[in-house]
Amino acid sequence: MHRNSLRTQAIRSVYPVKISGRAKLGKNKKRTTPDTYLLACPGGSRSSEARQIVRVIEAEFLKGRRGRLAHFYPEVFASRETGRLYGLVDAHGEVVAALGARLAKIRSGDARMTAAMIGFVVTAPEHRGRGLGQRLMNGAAEHLRTSGVDLGVLWTRRNDLYLKAGWQIADPTLVGTWR
Repeated sequence: MHRNSLRTQAIRSVYPVKISGRAKLGKNKKRTTPDTYLLACPGGSRSSEARQIVRVIEAEFLKGRRGRLAHFYPEVFASRETGRLYGLVDAHGEVVAALGARLAKIRSGDARMTAAMIGFVVTAPEHRGRGLGQRLMNGAAEHLRTSGVDLGVLWTRRNDLYLKAGWQIADPTLVGTWR
């Protein structure tokens, strides 16, 4: 990972993603989607952008429970070295979709690679059904690839959603099983 990519502003300037166009809603129905851009920052960042990304994720995943995700998942939300936060920002500066990733080094014999474990994928309820989560996933995956990540691992209960987006179900012997 490049050292300058650890600052929110640097990532934003290195990889601005302006995504605009139309998203299909069904047969012959289209809705204009506002221009959006990808914002990436390290976990543990105290920037207002990072706080906004975390608020969107916590609203979905904590749902009234006490605590902060940084307490439960410090490698993603509190570590500048291993955590990455991504947000899709609309034309009004609002984070409309967000996700978290944890970087990890993997070794197998002499082979070494960097992996990103992706989770906490959420689109704000009022913005669902417009393809924004897909855009976020594509932008984050591309940013991770260009930052030197060799393998993306997605934890989800919604296989159907991500299979349509091109993700594949992994062989459990590759990533292991929980016992």
